Amino acid sequence: MRKMVLILMVALMCAAPAMAAGSACKIVPTKPETTGAARLSVVTFSWTSDDATGAVSATTNAEIDKFMTGKILMFVITDPGSSAPTDNYDATLTDGYGVDIMEAGLANRDTANSEQVKPKTNGSDDNRLITGALTLAVTNAGNSSTGRVILVLLGL
Repeated sequence: MRKMVLILMVALMCAAPAMAAGSACKIVPTKPETTGAARLSVVTFSWTSDDATGAVSATTNAEIDKFMTGKILMFVITDPGSSAPTDNYDATLTDGYGVDIMEAGLANRDTANSEQVKPKTNGSDDNRLITGALTLAVTNAGNSSTGRVILVLLGL
């Protein structure tokens, strides 16, 4: 447990610098929470869209990918920020093979409300084993908008 907390603290210190309009997504993991025999972890992707295109460049982080590998993605929450994104903005979460593991479940997100969705396999809700790098991209968010994509993971 101490080793995992140490790894997370190092990851937090190594996270990308503070966001500015037009910059890439900042990935900030939170401290894992332990609930009973299950070990739940939460990883938060905080983003700011480009001030000209309204998009967030596809972003990944090797340190965070290593942390998530071997865990099961239970569900994803999208949370619009204080500079609310455009209604029906879109996000994708792709694996190393370029597959959107949410099967468009992060499309058409709400401008004012947090929403959650389970990962999908062939159109059906399904928990997903994370086997490597995940890449987040956000489009149609409006210029200089902010938000978060929150992954809830179960460690085995």
